[in-house]
Amino acid sequence: MTNKKHDLKRRDFLKTAAVGAAAAAAPWVWIPKKSFAATPAFGKAKHVIIFYAGGGMRTSCVFNGDNSLQYNPYGINSNSGTEWGVSNLFGDTSVPLSLWEPGDVLPSFVNMSKDVAVLGTVDHLPGYAGNGDGSHNTCGLRISTGRPDGVNGILSYIGEWAYQTQEKYVPTFIVGNQARLFGLGVGQYAQFRPVALGGADDFSTLTGTLETDGTGLSWNSEIEQWLDSKFMMQRPYHARQRVKSFLQAKKDALDFIDTFMDPALQVTSNPTAEYGGISNEQLLELFPDNHWGQRTALAVRLLQIGSPAVAIGQGGYDSHSNEQMSLTPKIESLGRSWSGLQFVLQRMPHPEGGTYWDHTLVLCCTEFARDNTFPDTGWNNGGGADHRGTPASRLISMPLMGGMVSAGGQLLGRTDPKTYLPVDESYHSQSVLATLADALGMQSGQYFEQPPISGLFE
Repeated sequence: MTNKKHDLKRRDFLKTAAVGAAAAAAPWVWIPKKSFAATPAFGKAKHVIIFYAGGGMRTSCVFNGDNSLQYNPYGINSNSGTEWGVSNLFGDTSVPLSLWEPGDVLPSFVNMSKDVAVLGTVDHLPGYAGNGDGSHNTCGLRISTGRPDGVNGILSYIGEWAYQTQEKYVPTFIVGNQARLFGLGVGQYAQFRPVALGGADDFSTLTGTLETDGTGLSWNSEIEQWLDSKFMMQRPYHARQRVKSFLQAKKDALDFIDTFMDPALQVTSNPTAEYGGISNEQLLELFPDNHWGQRTALAVRLLQIGSPAVAIGQGGYDSHSNEQMSLTPKIESLGRSWSGLQFVLQRMPHPEGGTYWDHTLVLCCTEFARDNTFPDTGWNNGGGADHRGTPASRLISMPLMGGMVSAGGQLLGRTDPKTYLPVDESYHSQSVLATLADALGMQSGQYFEQPPISGLFE
């Protein structure tokens, strides 16, 4: 963490160890600044976690399952008690826990789904009469930056805002390369791009020292700095900014080396390490033993060290064929991760009072949903589904949970079960990002042209 009262010069954390240094020379970008009414959740969240399902999750059969066979061949669990039709893909098995309090049981996702609200009609192009956007590239940018040609991801916006407003600055994080677009940043946001981690075990191999050269000799450090500067000046002019960013990252890492060397961040390799009275072994018991689970466990630790936002990425959802075989284990893992996350957040006291559950907003999103399936099977000719921009892929269902979400169990934005056309309001995908910003206490109109969604909190 950086205490800005002590050192105002150390302001940009790991400029390139974040998502890359290439954007430093990018052009200035104009963003319209608007004023929107704040939601009832304004400023109530201290942390945001984004689950990103890369490739295009078929959300019509996951988070909006009460539809015809064409849009959900898996059916729904009738015992969930929610409006949004919890898919049978989640399973319904609770897990007895051995490392927590005697008798503790981790509820199944079905059992905790009443605390999850779903936006059923998120659309990148609401009101547009033609087919929607079906491009991985532009839709990935839309859901991470708010624009099809976006250059600043929401995590960079949050990082810059956190530096300007928080007494102790901790960067945002990406865990999983699939979520990298959430960390784009140019201009004033370039230096606040998130720290990008490939997976949950990155901290397990981290080594470092509080001295840049390991000796503690000031004259040696001065020589090192001179050599670095000389190296930069010997590069071609167009490459100097990138080299400068790498050298700055080398210096700025010293601000955070103590935190990053904490054994508790070694979630996959140091089972007995604790943070806040919870061991890594306890954390991992809550989550599935795979990417979704381990990355979620690390996200919990990153919240504990003070990060305002973490994006977790997981790929493999571009299921043009053999969907049933590939989708089932992924959704089971996602459900277990959400159940485990709620369990632990509700048991972690927050420094500002209450629990982390009270102060955390969680979202699951994807770039688009999927379509081109037959009414009599629910799949295409290859046993999968496509993304051609028709309503089933254009309208994305996105779940949210957290202590400030009062619409748990509700479906906001309904679709016709036979045509999948919207029968209620459609929500702009940019409004989803604006909602995250608003909940943190940011003036969302400074970053997005669409308003935040109040209905989640009313």
